[in-house]
Amino acid sequence: LSCALGFLSQGEFLVEISGTTVTITCPFEDEGIRWELSGKADDTRERKFVIKDHDSTPANLSCSSGSQKRQLYLNARVCANCEELDALTVAGIICADLLITLGVLILVYYCSKNRKGRASAAGDRRPRGQ
Repeated sequence: LSCALGFLSQGEFLVEISGTTVTITCPFEDEGIRWELSGKADDTRERKFVIKDHDSTPANLSCSSGSQKRQLYLNARVCANCEELDALTVAGIICADLLITLGVLILVYYCSKNRKGRASAAGDRRPRGQ
């Protein structure tokens, strides 16, 4: 699953999720950004911070550049075996399911209609008493 949870503009983080990897982009343009994950400083000085094998536990994350500091509460759910589906694929699956269901309904209707007719015709052939 790959999605962007925030837009990168004027103090907002950009969060991208792909499988169990979470990539966070700091809103500051400067070099030498300092990252902190749940109170622990990280060696990364780049604008992007990558968390590999994230286990979906909430975390407090912050990036700072000089005197400026931005904080993010990360509560991202990830899964290792998820597959990405775009909107067109999902719409196609739903339409195909509806068409198959409609076809089964029509088939059951016509089959039950013919059986009802046979049952009434067979009932008329019984010999009648005097």
